[in-house]
Amino acid sequence: MYVSQIGTPPAPALVADSLTATSLSLEWKGVGIDKRAGGISYLVQWRYEELAETWQYCRNQSWGEGDQILVENLQPYTKYRDIPVTENTNHYMFQNLEPNQNYSVSVTMRNGVGEGPSAIINISTTREPTVKDTQQPILILGGEHVVMMQGADMLDEPSVVYESDSVIRGVAIHVASAQLFVSTSMGYVYRTSIIERSEAEAILSPGRMNFKPLSLSIDWLNLHLYVLGEVKHATTVWQIARCNLDGKGLTVAMAGFLTRPSHIEVDPYNGYIFWVTKAGLFRLDLADISNGVKHEVQPYLILEDANLGAFTVDHMNFRLLVPHHIKNTVISVTLDGREIFDLRPNTQKPQFNNVVSLAMANGLFYWTNGEDVLTEGYHRAQNRYFHNSYLDRPDTFFVSVNVLMNASQPVPAPVNPPTGVQAVLGAERAKVSWQAPHLLGYQGKGAWQNWSYELEIIDESTGEIIHQKDIVGLSHTVYNLREKSEYSIKAAAYTNAGRGPWSSEFRGRTL
Repeated sequence: MYVSQIGTPPAPALVADSLTATSLSLEWKGVGIDKRAGGISYLVQWRYEELAETWQYCRNQSWGEGDQILVENLQPYTKYRDIPVTENTNHYMFQNLEPNQNYSVSVTMRNGVGEGPSAIINISTTREPTVKDTQQPILILGGEHVVMMQGADMLDEPSVVYESDSVIRGVAIHVASAQLFVSTSMGYVYRTSIIERSEAEAILSPGRMNFKPLSLSIDWLNLHLYVLGEVKHATTVWQIARCNLDGKGLTVAMAGFLTRPSHIEVDPYNGYIFWVTKAGLFRLDLADISNGVKHEVQPYLILEDANLGAFTVDHMNFRLLVPHHIKNTVISVTLDGREIFDLRPNTQKPQFNNVVSLAMANGLFYWTNGEDVLTEGYHRAQNRYFHNSYLDRPDTFFVSVNVLMNASQPVPAPVNPPTGVQAVLGAERAKVSWQAPHLLGYQGKGAWQNWSYELEIIDESTGEIIHQKDIVGLSHTVYNLREKSEYSIKAAAYTNAGRGPWSSEFRGRTL
């Protein structure tokens, strides 16, 4: 048996006469063209020699002849340390950990010959929130001709939010602004207030669209409305379109469905749009939407199964909660489809065999099968769930269930620190720059990242601390520094949901 080993590359050496003020060439053995042609690629990392800075990838590198690589756009008069690394990214997410605990994670690689040495990292989980989300859900129920608001108490009388002579095809809500969006059989999409009874505004009309609007889904972070549409050509096809919440900027997100998706849902928290058809459950990265999907980008099939119902996204736990009509249960599916398990094996007389719309609040499901609105209760002593009919109106066919509560449309808090913090210092000011925090392994390129940033600047000689907040973008100039003084600078990203960890420090001296 022949085994090809990559191993650890030897330390790189500087190519003679290659060093300039802003570039250099490195060479090392064992990185030949024959291996690169075989699918092995390498990247180069660097860090400042005099700083305890994290390793960063060189963004400006090119291969030369043989074993040489050219690295450009370096800073003059700066010491660097370089290391070659293989270009491979893998991830695994541990779930159901304990809050406020220290864990040690070990990763090893193994092939047919044996197991290699392990890499170990120590991590700490955050504290459990002292105040848990106990907000009582308010249900927004979409019927054939009416949209109602129903309180958590099953005895509460529902109130009418919207009425239509046309048949209602789709309903979506934007929680933070309490806006309701409704599509109708006449080809219109309307917007109105959930809280105040007001005249509905038509934001999309048949004259502006080449499709008939059906299901709706809200991107609450980027303020977009996604619309499943039916397009009449020689044969009927379907597409997913996107527009702003006022109907402007209409564009195609995904076109060419030969069978109608039974449900769509956008997840800006993790950067995907999901849909389900008879072929199974699919996803598309929001970053790949450009007036129709780019030709080289294909939707990712998460789960191949013909018996899936209308699902909901558990954004903060990176999973999809999907009814399985044959198994009469709800399964939990990770965003990449690698891990699947039955979420409700302990349900007494389950009624998940025909789910038209599904929502979750405070760990409990609310859904409709078209005829009834149902919910579940939990019996702690028996560790069993049971189902109840929430609203039974024989004169109404239900099309949707939404939950009006903040937890159903969460704002992300950054988990990782900014990287690559550096500064150019003058006599009394410093221009600081950094890179955005890394996304988590399950998240797509289109995940929402509109962080605000905070800087902490410490005068090392006096101990004076300068805090600057509300920074938008990846650079900021700090003024009124002392001349010929040592400063340490670090950055953190934050939203109104919380602040992420601080970056490693950059240290420098003013002129």
